[in-house]
Amino acid sequence: MKGWLRHAGLHYPLDDLPAVLTAYKKIMATSQRYPNSLEVLRTLLGPERLRGVVCEFDRGKAEVLRERLRAQEWKGSALELHEGSWRTLGPVPLVNGPWLVSMDPMTYMAEEDGPDDDRIRRADLRRVLDLVAPLDRGGPGALAIFCYSMDAARRDAFVDTVSEIIVPSVSDGNLRCLETTARGGNRHVGALISQDTSILDGVTAAWEALARGAS
Repeated sequence: MKGWLRHAGLHYPLDDLPAVLTAYKKIMATSQRYPNSLEVLRTLLGPERLRGVVCEFDRGKAEVLRERLRAQEWKGSALELHEGSWRTLGPVPLVNGPWLVSMDPMTYMAEEDGPDDDRIRRADLRRVLDLVAPLDRGGPGALAIFCYSMDAARRDAFVDTVSEIIVPSVSDGNLRCLETTARGGNRHVGALISQDTSILDGVTAAWEALARGAS
């Protein structure tokens, strides 16, 4: 991430940057002003193209998000803030157009179920299917699940479980894993699933470009 911030601060033409760095540059991101995914999407797509639900369990962070969504630069969006666990979401309405479900649990736990916390387990992946099912009938889209600081055994268990539970059910979706090395040799892993291989190809190409730039 530090490499992304460094390159976003250089004077490249915006047309030559991967999309996320274009957003970082427009936002003027720094280590003290680190943008979340919503800000990146708003910068790239415009607020009027964003509708859906944003989940935040932490009360303080939820209040910050609420204030941001009231700001002038968010005018035209149709985003609802769900203050609480994503597991308590009700049915997600059908979206007639492109969609994205993005999650960043702290890590994967190789057990069937557990407490309502910041980790993800096998039963949670089945809950994710319930969220994705109505969206997957509405148009092209992707599911992204990011897990952090996993050793080799945990990383393999995460990828294997996503392949077993999620991939066959999401429109016979394809899986790409985007990875980077964390401290101690552990891996940060993003599992990206989509029926549309052009989405996966585009994200993979951008990820590889970012990896080259950050090295």
